[in-house]
Amino acid sequence: MFILRFDNWLFVNHRFVNHNRFPVNYYAVKAIILYHPQSEFARSVEEYAHDFDQQKGVEIDLISLETKEGAYRATLYGIVKYPALLVLRDNNDLINSWEGVPLPLMNEVAGYLG
Repeated sequence: MFILRFDNWLFVNHRFVNHNRFPVNYYAVKAIILYHPQSEFARSVEEYAHDFDQQKGVEIDLISLETKEGAYRATLYGIVKYPALLVLRDNNDLINSWEGVPLPLMNEVAGYLG
């Protein structure tokens, strides 16, 4: 999510909105998927992220569980089933998560992303 601030206006997701309408603690949100790139579900996860970007215009970050960042995030958020889709605020507070297959409906995830 791209945010720019101009006086009382925010440029959020390709449109201007009056920032006085948002509470002071307004945060942008992002989505990530924690997965094993060599697993049987890798292709479906990658297709889901690609389709989500094409249909909803929002990129989902794919993070391998074989990396330090992926292992750290799985531990931090208590994820035990994979793949796991997480919706996070910019400050990395967890908003919602889905674990295992099937992956959630795109409209459900998009509802959390604004």
